[in-house]
Amino acid sequence: MFKKTILILSLVVGFAFASSFDDGVKAYEQGDYKKAFEIFEKLANQNDKFAQDMLAAMYYDGEGVEQDYEKAFYWLEKSANQ
Repeated sequence: MFKKTILILSLVVGFAFASSFDDGVKAYEQGDYKKAFEIFEKLANQNDKFAQDMLAAMYYDGEGVEQDYEKAFYWLEKSANQ
């Protein structure tokens, strides 16, 4: 449910962001979690809070990466602090 909420939020506001975020959403929707993760990680490290949310969800669910609740919390906290 967490990842679906984040994905819906991303889709609703996606038009306001650079195409690279949109590329990440498209890759995610197509099940290409590795590519989506790479895109979101790059953006998250540039302080994009929506990409940070997506990384948190991917770590939480183990999509494209090994499931890691500590990393999920890290990215969610980083996003929330913005």
